[in-house]
Amino acid sequence: MEVQAGKDQPIVTGERRSAHIPFLDHIRGLAIFMVVAFHSVEAAFGKADLPWQGWFRDFNVDPKKLVAIPAMFGFFGVAVFFALSGFCIHLSHVRSRSQDWKEFFLRRWFRIYPPYLALLLVFCFWPVMVDFRDKWGIVQFVSHFLLIHNLDYRTYFGINPSFWSVAVEFQLYAVYPLFFLAARKVGWRKTLWVLAIIELGLRAVVGFRQTMHPEMPLALPRLLTGSPFYFGFGWTLGAAAADDFLAGRRSALLKWPLWLWPVLGLVCFCVRPLDPFCTTIFSVGTVHAIMWLLDRPARKSSGIRLWLGKHFAFAGVVSYSLYLINQPFIKMAGELATERLGPGHELVVFAICLVVWFPLTGLAWLVFQALEKPAIVWGKAAVGWLRRSAN
Repeated sequence: MEVQAGKDQPIVTGERRSAHIPFLDHIRGLAIFMVVAFHSVEAAFGKADLPWQGWFRDFNVDPKKLVAIPAMFGFFGVAVFFALSGFCIHLSHVRSRSQDWKEFFLRRWFRIYPPYLALLLVFCFWPVMVDFRDKWGIVQFVSHFLLIHNLDYRTYFGINPSFWSVAVEFQLYAVYPLFFLAARKVGWRKTLWVLAIIELGLRAVVGFRQTMHPEMPLALPRLLTGSPFYFGFGWTLGAAAADDFLAGRRSALLKWPLWLWPVLGLVCFCVRPLDPFCTTIFSVGTVHAIMWLLDRPARKSSGIRLWLGKHFAFAGVVSYSLYLINQPFIKMAGELATERLGPGHELVVFAICLVVWFPLTGLAWLVFQALEKPAIVWGKAAVGWLRRSAN
């Protein structure tokens, strides 16, 4: 990422400070569809990946599962969200009228936590039915309530498995000021190098351990692989790209072909020691795609492309709500379809789960209206109250 010295303030024009970037909603919509597709494979086949044969993926499996391979890459929709989040958070913070950190945390807390908490309470009683009379049930709830459940294997996928990334995202918000101040002190380049060494080093250890000792289920403690630093490079690369955009700098990523990242991602997916690097590669590819789209004039669409564009833009707007609710409903749809159809109809079950996407987007819109929008309003009111009290 090509950046100026950290002490230099970005040259932010009025146009770049206020301009809305519509295609970011399309990317969010595509990312959440990837996640839904991944969960659909999981619901239909029981496991959303291919087994290993030594160092490589074993493609000698049921041909029906081979058809669903593209959807297995949907897991990396989360990597897209992380990179996009870093871009948007930095863009929003620098564009804000006040760059006070108290206001930043208030806005972020109200944006993410109230909808999460409301749905956490819902999923504690359906479909999981957390037993609050049991010590372990209390541990599950408290760890999720405090957004630290991603730091322990026993709670990582508890209650609603999708919630792990909400905790990581919240913790990335918490350490963002450190990334921001480091970039202002030493520059984005050095900051990214440090975070890249940490993230890639951890992923290299995981890849080595799972290759050389496949019988050991825990390559590293979740305190490391579930921490924000395991995803920090891709997230902060998005923030650095936003800084490039605001300063009118051309990203160094644009020197590379865009197809490079899916090719590298495919190679890493198939080679066991490299598999942990897939998330990083998809994060970098997302940032590259954002900068590539920003570098090109907008094109008008028509017909099916226009409909898909509007649909994914809508899905992008409600993507957070859709992410919070999708997995329990897809799992339920898969169980009901499997019970009705019996074994041997995994592809049909997979297709049914994919179709659930449409009612889910409608339900997500209701959740967005009922939970997200009021929380955003409360956040703005809280920021206004903070400013008035400071004066």
